[in-house]
Amino acid sequence: MTLRIALAVLVGGGIGLAVGSLGKSAGGQCLVLCNPYVSTVVGVLVGLMLARALEPTDLTPTSKNVLVIEGPDALEAAVAGSGKVALVEFYTVRCPACRRQMSVLGEVADDFVGRATIAVANVGHVREVARRLDVSGVPTSFVHLPRRRAGGETGGLPRQSESDRSPGAPPASGGRAARTQRRAGGAASVRLIIVGGVAGGMSAATRARRLDEHAEITVFEKGEHVSFANCSLPYFIGGTIADREELFVATPQRLRTRFNLDLRIRHEVTHLDRDRKQVTVRDLSGERTYTEAYDKLVLAPGAVPIRPPIPGIDDPAVYPLRDIQDMDRIDRAADEAAGGRAVVIGGGFIGLEVAEALVARGLQVALAEMFPQVMAAALDPEMAAPVHRELRGKGVELHLANAATAIERSADELTVLLKDGTALPCAFAVLGVGVRPNTRLAEQAGLEIGETGGIRVDEHLRTSDPDIYAVGDAIQVTDYVTGRPTRMPLAGPANRQGRIAADNVCGLDSTFRGVQGTAIVKVFDLAVANTGPNEKTLRELGVPCEKIYIYPANHAGYYPGAQTMMLKLIFSAEDGRVLGAQIVGGEGVDKRIDVLSTAIQARMTVYDLEESELAYAPPYGAAKDPVNMAGFAAANCLRGHVNILHADDIPPDAVVVDVRTPGEFKRGHVPGALNLPLDELRERLDAVPRDGPLVLICWVGVRSYIASRILVQKGFDAVNVSGGYRTYRQFYPALADARD
Repeated sequence: MTLRIALAVLVGGGIGLAVGSLGKSAGGQCLVLCNPYVSTVVGVLVGLMLARALEPTDLTPTSKNVLVIEGPDALEAAVAGSGKVALVEFYTVRCPACRRQMSVLGEVADDFVGRATIAVANVGHVREVARRLDVSGVPTSFVHLPRRRAGGETGGLPRQSESDRSPGAPPASGGRAARTQRRAGGAASVRLIIVGGVAGGMSAATRARRLDEHAEITVFEKGEHVSFANCSLPYFIGGTIADREELFVATPQRLRTRFNLDLRIRHEVTHLDRDRKQVTVRDLSGERTYTEAYDKLVLAPGAVPIRPPIPGIDDPAVYPLRDIQDMDRIDRAADEAAGGRAVVIGGGFIGLEVAEALVARGLQVALAEMFPQVMAAALDPEMAAPVHRELRGKGVELHLANAATAIERSADELTVLLKDGTALPCAFAVLGVGVRPNTRLAEQAGLEIGETGGIRVDEHLRTSDPDIYAVGDAIQVTDYVTGRPTRMPLAGPANRQGRIAADNVCGLDSTFRGVQGTAIVKVFDLAVANTGPNEKTLRELGVPCEKIYIYPANHAGYYPGAQTMMLKLIFSAEDGRVLGAQIVGGEGVDKRIDVLSTAIQARMTVYDLEESELAYAPPYGAAKDPVNMAGFAAANCLRGHVNILHADDIPPDAVVVDVRTPGEFKRGHVPGALNLPLDELRERLDAVPRDGPLVLICWVGVRSYIASRILVQKGFDAVNVSGGYRTYRQFYPALADARD
């Protein structure tokens, strides 16, 4: 540094003296030009300034104010404890140690915002690091020292050809040359690009890193958040989750640091060139475009909310709910509309959760659903009936079989118009009508699209291009029960798919079995769950199936707090294989739906359910668990121990015998039914009609089952109504009261 200053002073002073002498001899009037003494002093000062400019922060390896960090392990401690400038030399992004150091540097930037000064050497090779530091708020200087290879040898390093990338783009991390890089064992390192984050994309990225420490993994995420709990968004709106930060499963910097990922948020992949094996990327922050090459590609673009093609649907006060930004908008709208009214369009999972959240915020809520029931894709109509009662009981204004046809604006208010002419004025509306797969990139690249509209993949999650995989909400998958193609936008399958795709990218042979749609949703005080196809779907497909209804308690009835659940089990009429289940109730629903989901995966039968050994203690279950009870009822049916009839199939001219007590009978019964209490049946057999089959019914089907066993062995032709009068009321909601 002393030599640099001395040279600057001599050169500056010499130039100043020469200029002053020349000016004086020419008769100039300017003080600086004509006076050799003054011009020499000015020249010295200019020389000093130039010396300082050439070394702006005195960042040389010999400076007393600078720590030269030799490796990533020393970086954090040095920056945190020294109070000095940390000079970090990046020799090449092809060096694994330097890539690791890059990640550590990023984490330090997060932890010491505004309190640490970091100088980055040779940033021409690591512009992405410079960009990250620039937005982190850490004071940063950039120094160009002689470049060194990973082993420490001084010399130039090969750069990516400028012709291989668009102007202004960060150099690709090695380009095609990187794909020929050799690991310690001699195997080539794979360059993996993942388009999209959240469940599928980040599962693929982190699994790939765990399997291959040497892979170059780049994740492009169009949004600002790459890993967040999108299923929890309604619970933040409703106030159940108070801390917004709790929604972020992992921050971008944590993912970069822990998994050494080249993670680029607000970067949209706009084009996929399969022939050249590269993607075109638009940096949404800097509005620049560049290309990146890949060996393997995983598409995880997710889905986009459906916007019905109705007038006014694009009004800014009509909100979807798909990401953090959507959640924030709805949260602000709920604040501004405090005490007012909101309309939810759509009665699926999201629609129901948002309706509850807005009620919790003190808003008046109307829900419009085009189908005659909520959760039409998951539940059969009779299972949706108690959900309707719960919604209405909690103040939700429910409009079923009544689609929104238009949205009109008047001053600061919206009006949602329904098919029957009903007008619903509101402060804002939320769309919950479902999602469609985001297949834009796949279609542009010519990948095959399935008949359901999702990207077609095989059991390895490989698309029609062997080097491209696809996962998550954008793909078409196989229904595990029916074997038919379907789409299933759920977080659980997306996570598993990401893992399986990464396995195959890294050389493992992993396959995806398919989906069965296991799901659960909280609707105020109800838990509503399903697994496997519903009865409607199986009937449409011509699958021979049978069903039973039971109403068990979640744990022993004598233990305080027992809650009843309504359980519908659907099974094969041929071999008893479990095909599907739906449960509506309180505590314990989640446990039973998971057991039944596992039974479907294992291709178990109702006879297996009879023998299932499940945990029992009075606070948690019963000696005969609800799953066992479902197996007993279904197996009795298949073995011929009871002939069942379903509540919606009772013939108008049937002889119906209700075996409940007279008091129960008076509170509601099937029209024309005869009341013969079970405990009096044996003594009153002469009162039982013998001219034709008898339809026996009680409250939930247990007492009428016992009655049928008595009467059949006495020579009567009797059938039992599965699920009893309680289920009958689900098919005929006008008969329902509040005594469930």
